Amino acid sequence: MAETRPYHPAAADEHPNGGALVADDFDDADSALSAPEQSLQSLRSSVLEFQQENGVSFPEFGDTHSRMMILKSSVLRFNPNMWLLTLRGELALCPKVHGANRVLDVGTGSGLWAIDYADLHPDAEVTGVDLSPIQPSLVPPNCFFEVDDVEKEWTWTKSFDFIMSRVMAGSLADYESYIQKAYDALEPGGYLELQDLHFPHGCDDGTMTEETAIYRLGHLFLEASIALGRPLNPAPTYKGIMEKVGFEDVVQQKLVWLLGTGLGWTKEEVLVFCTSVRAELKSSAIHGYLPIYVVYGKKPEAPVASPSDAPANASAGAPTTA
Repeated sequence: MAETRPYHPAAADEHPNGGALVADDFDDADSALSAPEQSLQSLRSSVLEFQQENGVSFPEFGDTHSRMMILKSSVLRFNPNMWLLTLRGELALCPKVHGANRVLDVGTGSGLWAIDYADLHPDAEVTGVDLSPIQPSLVPPNCFFEVDDVEKEWTWTKSFDFIMSRVMAGSLADYESYIQKAYDALEPGGYLELQDLHFPHGCDDGTMTEETAIYRLGHLFLEASIALGRPLNPAPTYKGIMEKVGFEDVVQQKLVWLLGTGLGWTKEEVLVFCTSVRAELKSSAIHGYLPIYVVYGKKPEAPVASPSDAPANASAGAPTTA
């Protein structure tokens, strides 16, 4: 299932910001990503078979729900700059942002988060999993990608000490089941971090009224996601779910992305509506934002056995002879 695609990692001094990354254009054709052709492995051809729909590529095996996940991923995950700026150059906020050994990036999308983590931490083994093989063909030697459906049974046999989940809202039918799987896949002391968007858009000063296209856009996204059984508004529940399944020291941070300077619609109607949205996004009159949630927590350390937990015959010692 995993496909290894190694490359010669860039020098460490390409990340001069004390281990934090600097926002860039993340061009996959970057000359730093180079390797001899014989060191590469291609994904199986059957996995690379796509259907084209409105300019987006979908795998042949995908159903409506997986298509929504891939479409959302292609829109929201291909721009890591927003996340780097939001997190002040860091890839995560939990203690495992540095120093993890086995890392899983769930819904890896373009694979850029996994690649960046693997590049910054060459001693870590980083696995990215997604429904679609849209990751770059050249990756660090400690970075691996797998094509799988995380709503099904997780089959990894070796535990992780850090699991990253970025922008999975709108991708899952059962978020408690998903977080439970992550908990079970972590080793004691390991961390899960959920970074997500929350719809609809917010506004604190009344400038985004119900008549604005941006207001309608956020609510239409949410209505469509609920109709498909993959809601776009679960992020405020993550902290409670994590505590319920057993995580401890759960931290929630709410941030914002500022806006500005399924429905049965025809393609033409969508294009006209998008024109209105773009016009409002360019205007400084509407002070809307997209809520961002970052939630992380630790799986409890393995309990230390007390003397009272020892078997009854453990203190009896070896039998003596007369």
